[in-house]
Amino acid sequence: MRTFIAIDLPSHLRQSIAEVSQELEGRGVALVGEEVMHLSLHFLGDLSEKQIEEVREALGQIKPASFDVEVAGLWFFTPTFLKVVYAKLSKGEAQCTEIYNQLGNSLLEIGVIEEKEYRPHITLARVNRGADNRKILQVVEKYRSHFFGSFTVNSIKLKASELTEKGPIYTDLYEVQF
Repeated sequence: MRTFIAIDLPSHLRQSIAEVSQELEGRGVALVGEEVMHLSLHFLGDLSEKQIEEVREALGQIKPASFDVEVAGLWFFTPTFLKVVYAKLSKGEAQCTEIYNQLGNSLLEIGVIEEKEYRPHITLARVNRGADNRKILQVVEKYRSHFFGSFTVNSIKLKASELTEKGPIYTDLYEVQF
């Protein structure tokens, strides 16, 4: 089962981000649907039922306090060519990184992830060949400091991801509230 750990976004924030993401629409750009936007903590990939249970146990061991997140500005991965356009966190990045690191230690021990750099973000679009990179960079510049909204994080979720022709379908498998 394809899985990841994420923070759900409130509907007002998803709507605010989706409105801006429409300006990126065009050939070679795959927009993330408003209903599936989230703040990723760890992509785990395909896990067995046993591994999913071990991840649940690891999630149950962390005890973060609730914290506020503010989402402001657009940017992109990677600097050499456009691959992903995302909304940045202007507040709450340190707390997300701390949760990422706490989980990462446990997930490394059970062998479900590899260590890598983490940058908290909310993906708006994936950019493929044939995209109008100049247009995309203009939109990124236009919204470089745009305030999308804020919310309080008080839970994280382990989710399953089923890829379909119409886009991914996410199912909550486990939630840790704090």
